[in-house]
Amino acid sequence: MKIMTKLTTLSCYGQFGIEDFVKHKTLLNWLIIYSPNLDSLEISRRDTPVVKQLVESGKLDKLKSLTVIGEDYCLSWVGDLHKYPIIPLVNSLPSLQTLVLYLHPHTCAELKRTYKKTSLKVIN
Repeated sequence: MKIMTKLTTLSCYGQFGIEDFVKHKTLLNWLIIYSPNLDSLEISRRDTPVVKQLVESGKLDKLKSLTVIGEDYCLSWVGDLHKYPIIPLVNSLPSLQTLVLYLHPHTCAELKRTYKKTSLKVIN
């Protein structure tokens, strides 16, 4: 557990079967909760519900960089592009400075039009 306090960057995404996906969400939740110095996070867009809950509880207030990988760029899983909206998540992160998107260009354009942070650097 002590090593988790030194963790500043976490990349946690992948393609799983449903049972493994549930375990993945539990693991992601645990990793974020026990990493108080986390300032950079890479997730799949399917992870946004887990991350949004942690943002709402203040667990990610220090997060400066977020990378989101969309299912539209993953070969083994294709789903609804609007199923896991990231705009509310982005607007809820108080310290976010950089957002890296690996998403469909239409989704990126929509996000750029509607997010509230004028100082946010969006890379896609």
